[in-house]
Amino acid sequence: MIVHVFDVSHGECVVVETPNGKLIMLGAADNPLTGWSPSRMLEQAGRKPDLLVLTNFDKDHLSDLPNFRPNTQPRFIYRNYDINMDGIVSAKQRLNGEVSPGVAQAAAWTRNVFTGPRVSNDYGIQMSHFSNHPNDFGYEDTNNLSVVTFLGYNGVGVLNCSDMERAGLLKLLENPGFRTALTNTNVIIAPHHGRENGYCEEIFQYATPDVVVVSDKPIAHATQAHNLYARHVRGMQFPNGLRKVLTTRNDGKMTITVTGPGRFQVHKEL
Repeated sequence: MIVHVFDVSHGECVVVETPNGKLIMLGAADNPLTGWSPSRMLEQAGRKPDLLVLTNFDKDHLSDLPNFRPNTQPRFIYRNYDINMDGIVSAKQRLNGEVSPGVAQAAAWTRNVFTGPRVSNDYGIQMSHFSNHPNDFGYEDTNNLSVVTFLGYNGVGVLNCSDMERAGLLKLLENPGFRTALTNTNVIIAPHHGRENGYCEEIFQYATPDVVVVSDKPIAHATQAHNLYARHVRGMQFPNGLRKVLTTRNDGKMTITVTGPGRFQVHKEL
């Protein structure tokens, strides 16, 4: 299993190469600063994702979705199936006065295109999804309605937390499956781009990760400027010393490769 965390500024695009050669994509953001986009990457490689997880219904997670052509569209889509898409669209119109193209595309796909099976089980990895119900958070709180995804292979676990915030993570901790996933996690892709309102100390009663990875842009929010995760993380050795928290703003695109039973490497591409 190889997990690519792409530098998409304040967005989310994680691509998983499964042992049997399929692609799983978590989020579909592009990087407006560099011009990189997942749709262009897939076009150039002649590939398409088998599964796209719509991890969050905010524009920074779906910005490239309108650019996916039929030859790069996924075979399956997974999302928070407790969500009614009309509720999301109405909430966006109330909050923003409009619906972004990415969110509109996601709504159209879930209504008209991807109406069959939600996901294949044939990936050769462990994969679990966790999400909250709108009855607990409401449609305007899209962050806490995010999909958290656990990916496990050969004794190595990666947990992608999308835009979940503390309240949503506390709710997920009521789920014993989520607690088990935490105990098997080596890499946490930090909730809400590493911002302080995504930090939940209680999850570290179960998780002792080797490293935390943050998908973010140069600090623009006061809640980005903290060092709360370091106290919970074992750390990994890199040429420049022990690192506990990696960020796309400083370290660029990152690739997590499972190299053997219970072993993995993180490669940074500045």
